[in-house]
Order: sequence, then C-alpha cells, then structure tokens
Amino acid sequence: MREPTADEMMQWDSLSGTAADRKAIAIVAGVPEQVVGKMTARDFNRAARFIGSFLA
Repeated sequence: MREPTADEMMQWDSLSGTAADRKAIAIVAGVPEQVVGKMTARDFNRAARFIGSFLA
C-alpha cells in the first residue's frame, strides 16, 4: 500500500462507500477487485482507512 496519485483517485471519484473503498484498495495495492473482495473485514477497513488518510 502507498499514497494514491491524483489520476488514481479519479478512477473511484464517482463511487461512494464500500464500492469506492474496494476500487481504491485494488488500484493502490495493484490487485484485482476480486482479491479485495476476499479480504477480511478488519483488513479491508484498515486498508480503507490507510488510503483515506491521504484524502482528508
């Protein structure tokens, strides 16, 4: 995981909630969305908060 770029942020800008988090994690981590969908809730939320920390 790393800080997202502006171009990457545009890819999930029109989404909201869990759909936006799922897309953002997949893009930043470089894995398919299906892989993100198999993450545990704890890991998913941790990754979403990590990315969110750059967006505030």
